[in-house]
Amino acid sequence: MAKTSSSAQPALDAIAVAADAATLAHTVARSLPRKDAKKVTALADEVRALTDVDTKTVRKNPEKYTKQAVAITGALVRATAKAIAKAERTRVEVAPPLAAVPGVSAPIVLTAPALAELTVIELRSRARAAGHHGYTRMRKAQLVALLS
Repeated sequence: MAKTSSSAQPALDAIAVAADAATLAHTVARSLPRKDAKKVTALADEVRALTDVDTKTVRKNPEKYTKQAVAITGALVRATAKAIAKAERTRVEVAPPLAAVPGVSAPIVLTAPALAELTVIELRSRARAAGHHGYTRMRKAQLVALLS
């Protein structure tokens, strides 16, 4: 097993940070509205693909991989922060894992217009999380009324 050179170590660290950011972004995306979640998830998948690189390849050109990892991680963090801010503006409930993200306040109360934008499946999962019963037989309007 070859030793990691001092020039390759920052690149490997940046790649590890990018992979962690992608994992966190996937966690955050689960609590975002579908349209925003798709954008964040797509970018997180792109980050994961870039972080799936062999150590030997990184050792050949560490500067290139450091730049790539830093740039894509920055883009992912900006996109995730933007989606979180948009969710807060529309008053969508922010999941507990987001409380660990800097700049995100405590969970927010849902409003009826924001609830109306969600799918029936998302509404049912929120009803289940809130501890309501009988939500599986309800229609969308009934679920919105129940949750608002």
